[in-house]
Amino acid sequence: SIDGEVFSAESDERRFVLLRSFMRRLRKRKVHETAKVSDLRRALVAVRHLATTQYVLASQLGQKELGVFAYTIIRAILDLNEKRMHPTHTMNAGTLSDILRAIATLEPLGLLERDQDLINDIMDAAHGGCLHQTAQTPNLWHISHIMTSMETLQVTNHPEIVRLVGEHLNELTM
Repeated sequence: SIDGEVFSAESDERRFVLLRSFMRRLRKRKVHETAKVSDLRRALVAVRHLATTQYVLASQLGQKELGVFAYTIIRAILDLNEKRMHPTHTMNAGTLSDILRAIATLEPLGLLERDQDLINDIMDAAHGGCLHQTAQTPNLWHISHIMTSMETLQVTNHPEIVRLVGEHLNELTM
């Protein structure tokens, strides 16, 4: 029980219906175009968490539905980043870290198919935003997750991103 609520098959079913409705609603263009990037990041982190810790519920929702939701949210974040290409609205290192961690987690579980175009778009956004020399220096937590995720995803065709991540790591450890 959490906060006095006793879990039952009925309450689990209500959570399942609510979660599925939420995911379907957030996938709608009108909804995610008006959302904040921070809210979309939270939804993406929730999917990653759901897929890794709540396997029964994740399997009830269906692998395809979780994958489609994650893909849609990642594309929505990239679209918002592109539309708001102003220094205060570019993708930050936390967003990049969350996106790469989600892909690196969901792909091996079979919840997200490999999409090199998506990876390339993410790397392009990172190069133009959070990893650019004029951007605020990412913290060690984000750099660590970015590096680990890039290794897991075997991102080898973006040497400029690897160089920028290495430079930021060097700045943080000096």
